[in-house]
Amino acid sequence: MWLVPLAALTGLLGAIAAGALSRSLVLDLIAAWPFWLTVVLLSVAVRRRRLGRFLLSGFAPLLALGGLATLTVAHVDGWPGLPSSEARLVGPHAEGVETAEIQARVDGELVVGRGDEFLYVVDPVRRGGTVAIPDALEEHSESHFAVVLGPPRPPGFYGFAGWDLMLASGPRWSLDLEGDLRADLTGLAVSDVRCSGSGVIKVGSVSTRTTITLSGDIELIVPEGTAVRVMGSAQVPSSWTALGDGWESPAGGDGWLVEVLEASTVTVTES
Repeated sequence: MWLVPLAALTGLLGAIAAGALSRSLVLDLIAAWPFWLTVVLLSVAVRRRRLGRFLLSGFAPLLALGGLATLTVAHVDGWPGLPSSEARLVGPHAEGVETAEIQARVDGELVVGRGDEFLYVVDPVRRGGTVAIPDALEEHSESHFAVVLGPPRPPGFYGFAGWDLMLASGPRWSLDLEGDLRADLTGLAVSDVRCSGSGVIKVGSVSTRTTITLSGDIELIVPEGTAVRVMGSAQVPSSWTALGDGWESPAGGDGWLVEVLEASTVTVTES
């Protein structure tokens, strides 16, 4: 019976070695030593005892297997109290901040979306990798806040696949993002956006001319019927109008001004 939890543990360690899971899972497993000690003592205490036709000692391996499964789920979900859950960066409260700018550049995944009352929160993308939680270099005045997510220190056991960056919806943001992007900016007010790397960026509607500069292999998703002007080479919907230096959506008027830098592969789609 013990072969099953031992095989599961071997599989978890193999996933960590292969980079599918973070090395911080090892710390979570070690931190659960009271549970493992209880399982061992229980196994010794009920050895050769039966409940009817069943050996009670068979429950200990099942309990160990359940513990491994629960800890793995808790690790991936970032449950509080685990050592791996300490790997996060929380900015100040967003109250009173009217305009903000952030630079987030990472050699890994960068997931961006809308947060809550904190100006910014960085959580790890909880898979294996070599990306640590960054340091933050902050500057702020009465109503403006600027932050650079600085180069992360060596990750040690706290290496992950990238950053999950959540931004407050109150301020008007200037964004400078680089990485393997999965950015949903529809819930944020933005003044300008610069994105480089690869991945997918989704934006909402804007009522004034707003610039988004793209560099790399990127798909930009815009709302259907939104005014968009593309400057540079890009693949766009068939209904858009070709111009001398780019493309324009049928809506016309002020809206997104998309600047595509040279040597970039950009696809614009509507949703």
